[in-house]
Amino acid sequence: MKQLAWYYTAGEWIEGEDLVAAQARPDEEEGKLLSRLGYEPRQQIGSWESVSPAIGVWFRREKVPRHVLTLSGGDGYERVFVDRLPDVWDLLARWAPVVRDAATVRLLEDLTDVQRRPYGIVEMIARRAAGAVQPWSSS
Repeated sequence: MKQLAWYYTAGEWIEGEDLVAAQARPDEEEGKLLSRLGYEPRQQIGSWESVSPAIGVWFRREKVPRHVLTLSGGDGYERVFVDRLPDVWDLLARWAPVVRDAATVRLLEDLTDVQRRPYGIVEMIARRAAGAVQPWSSS
């Protein structure tokens, strides 16, 4: 049975075969799979280490679809295939606030959870700010 994914072009959504899933090996990590298929990581918004939402943007020059957006929510990935760069920016403009808001809520929860916090609020904010700038991880 074919796995389905969404394709986004000029504001239109079409459901079609997930071309990445069709070529996946058993238990292959998402980043390794996309790299094997010729995609390179371009942008990451959010953290894959968290249960909060995150968005990854992958790009390849040779074949269409040229971009894959990977969406994580803590229990796996969904993929959206996009060919044109303006469509990538359109989706990021719509979805990045969701990632930001989820991170803000998590930060506020951590700041108010005195039982789990072994350090002060200033230290917590500094740790979060430092963690927001992360090197890209394709795994």
